[in-house]
Amino acid sequence: YRGETVLFGLSTGRHDDVLRAFADAGKHVAALELAKQFYKGFAPVKVGLPGDAHERERVTSELVVDLLYTHIQMQLARITMPPTPDDNKRLLELSHVCIACCIDVSKTTTLLTDIYIGFKKAGFGAIFLEQLETFMVEDELRKVSPEIIQAFVSHFSGDEDATASLTTEQLAQRHERLKRVEQCITHLDVVSLDFQQTVQICRKFQLFSALCYIYTRALKDYVAPVEEALNWLLCLLSDRQQLPASEMQQAQAALRKLLDYLNATLLGHGYPRGVVPAERIGEIRKALFTYLFTETVRSGATGVGGAVVPPVEATRYPYCRLRCLLFLNARETLMALSNFFSESPVPRHRGGSRAAMMTMDELGKSKFDLGRAVEILASIMIDVTVDPFAGTPAAADVGAASSSGRSAARPPFSVHSIGPFFEFMAQYIGEGRLDLSRPLFRHMIFYLTKTRDKSSHSARQSTLLMLIPQLPPGVFNEDQLLLLAEQAQFYKVAELMYTSRGDHRHVITSRLRDTETRHQVFGLIRSYLGGSGGGGGGGGHGG
Repeated sequence: YRGETVLFGLSTGRHDDVLRAFADAGKHVAALELAKQFYKGFAPVKVGLPGDAHERERVTSELVVDLLYTHIQMQLARITMPPTPDDNKRLLELSHVCIACCIDVSKTTTLLTDIYIGFKKAGFGAIFLEQLETFMVEDELRKVSPEIIQAFVSHFSGDEDATASLTTEQLAQRHERLKRVEQCITHLDVVSLDFQQTVQICRKFQLFSALCYIYTRALKDYVAPVEEALNWLLCLLSDRQQLPASEMQQAQAALRKLLDYLNATLLGHGYPRGVVPAERIGEIRKALFTYLFTETVRSGATGVGGAVVPPVEATRYPYCRLRCLLFLNARETLMALSNFFSESPVPRHRGGSRAAMMTMDELGKSKFDLGRAVEILASIMIDVTVDPFAGTPAAADVGAASSSGRSAARPPFSVHSIGPFFEFMAQYIGEGRLDLSRPLFRHMIFYLTKTRDKSSHSARQSTLLMLIPQLPPGVFNEDQLLLLAEQAQFYKVAELMYTSRGDHRHVITSRLRDTETRHQVFGLIRSYLGGSGGGGGGGGHGG
């Protein structure tokens, strides 16, 4: 057939002659597919191919490159300017074939870069770059050159000089494109990346997830990502008590990723995926705890490797790192910090079974001083030198005051922020793992009984019910606490305290006032009438 011997539909000629026949017939894609089969050693025609696998791959990869360049030249020559819809379709198919060929013959750096440059010179670089995304996310393309990364990021980020003139919708679209860039970076092999270039790109566009991926995979450094994010947040916040809406949105986005990273890492999970080496989990947790709970943070004019360094104004408060996180979102921050102290076992892998749990020793949980951590958090959020009920200096046994000689002045935290801190403490008090000082107990009771937030009423009452048995002697006069409970409409608390006094009349009154339990009042009365106490009141208050 056409000068070749064909047996059962297969040419008996040399491998290169077969490929040339396909190419001469204009079937370049078919020729490329067959050449890739030669490369992998799967092709039915092997005449002329070296027996050694490495030599075969070298020879056939050269054939693939030659065929690919010929195919590109012929296809680009057919494109009109401006391209028609059919031309755009042809360009997409051509880009896909080129990238797939580079992957199949393991030439994703030099060859892929050269092909991209050819597309760019022809005016179609953007089409080629957009085709890379799918291959990256699906882990088919894991090694690329620095030139490709730079071009890829520049394409998706757009013209930085035009950022100020973008509309809200355009900024949102740009943000979504950058999220796609970040996702792609976290699927690349860090060994193939230009570390400094990629880190600079991530800093420039606040690609925090990608920074976490690069630092933890390339340098095995699990503290550096937290430092990068916190320094950026401290620079943004500086000494301000409020941020403009746009900056607050940026800060909250960075904070969410930082806390996601902390939650994952403290539980031994890699971020954004994978696992932390089991033998390093305890060491990493200890390093993160030390970093976050450092009292004095030094500021400076320059950072290592171009990293931002917070100004003096942002670091003048003790424990400024924790303060920054608590200021932006106290509840989520405290939930992340609780991972240092949780005694619940966790799976070795996300979604893993309880049969593969990490032990307490692996997580290094016994190394962290919960009491000291609470003292530090209290010194940031609360002025424990003032009795909240009297407005005067509290007693001398202030257990949570900072030991620092630096200025104690600090912007006040709102009730909305302080509430989660009291809930954080109450959890450990209820477990019998935390003993609070008298001043902190008084601040907690003040918050629980004086807050006017109706949405948290039930939760605050439940917390106080749990706290009452834990109260040290002398923290509160019982009559004063009972008055506070009734003023706060904590009728379950009042009922508990009247029950302990044997004051049945006021127990019944408290039950009637509580809309959740008033339907049970007749059962309560019957229990009194049928019990040893009869129907009388107790403590001189009975009816």
